[in-house]
Amino acid sequence: MDTTVTPVRLTVIGAGYLSLTYAVCMADLGHEVLAIDLDAQKIAQAASGEVPFFEPGLKPLLRKNVDAGRLRFSTSFAEAGEVHFRCVGTPQARRLVGTRPGPALSRRRQTRHRREPD
Repeated sequence: MDTTVTPVRLTVIGAGYLSLTYAVCMADLGHEVLAIDLDAQKIAQAASGEVPFFEPGLKPLLRKNVDAGRLRFSTSFAEAGEVHFRCVGTPQARRLVGTRPGPALSRRRQTRHRREPD
């Protein structure tokens, strides 16, 4: 059985615990990954190879994939890839539903830069 991965241009929206881990792992599988976040400090930290939380083994994988050019970071949706994974904070309590702008804001910004397929 052939287990070769055909690389895809992926966009991971968010650079927090879940999204950064996901972006690193997808890049390590061979995909070209762009991680986008509105927080420029998070983007700068990740782009420099630093992980702002503890996840065993993530830091060396992050650096490996940044160095290989498979993982990039941006605050702009203009460079978004072909497949998008939205990993932004969502409210956990019923009283907070609709009060956190993460999902709606990321959807609006992503839609603004959507391209038609070739």
